[in-house]
Amino acid sequence: MKLCKGSKTFIRADVWYELTRFAIRLFSAARHVIDDPLLRSLTFSDWEAALVYFAQKAEEERLVLVLDEFQYLCEDNAALPSLIQRFWDLHGKNSQLFLILCGSQVRKMEREVLAEKSPLYGRRTGQLQLMPLSYRDSGRFFPEYSPKEKIVAYGIGGGIPAYLNRFDPQKTLEQNIKDELLSVQSYLFDEVNFPRNFGLLPNGSGRIGNPVLTSTC
Repeated sequence: MKLCKGSKTFIRADVWYELTRFAIRLFSAARHVIDDPLLRSLTFSDWEAALVYFAQKAEEERLVLVLDEFQYLCEDNAALPSLIQRFWDLHGKNSQLFLILCGSQVRKMEREVLAEKSPLYGRRTGQLQLMPLSYRDSGRFFPEYSPKEKIVAYGIGGGIPAYLNRFDPQKTLEQNIKDELLSVQSYLFDEVNFPRNFGLLPNGSGRIGNPVLTSTC
């Protein structure tokens, strides 16, 4: 959980395949940003108890609650979207709670949050899909590279910060390609197959793209 305090109280829970029980316990860390003696000894038993508490704390001031990697929570607890829908209809919408659900797997987020069959359908006030960085912004990862080298690096990283960040700007472009793309132990070596291997793409996706990439390389 990451916490910070400014003009708004902000609470963020990072999940990453943790059990729902553990994810709920993370909310106890809110005692660091919410001045509430009750919270110091309070243990939430379930999602509803935790969410209702934050809605009550948001009756008079804005409270931002972020559930990151939401799709993993839904995998662990398939009823979570329904629980949040019930909570929002009964408590959340009448408070100043700003609930943000975000995740890194677009298809699963669409299914769990945006699809018509989702219990949360029609309850969002906004949505934002983060897009890859532009060529200009990507080039800031390699300030010492020539324009040609930046184009090659951008072509490899595709504007994805996690990919671009693997390249050491102190190394030459050629050395970075050897270390981060061609080495079998490297982070990017099998990344082209990652979405398919982990079920992030529909069956059959990559049948054309992967052979083309292989023949090109």
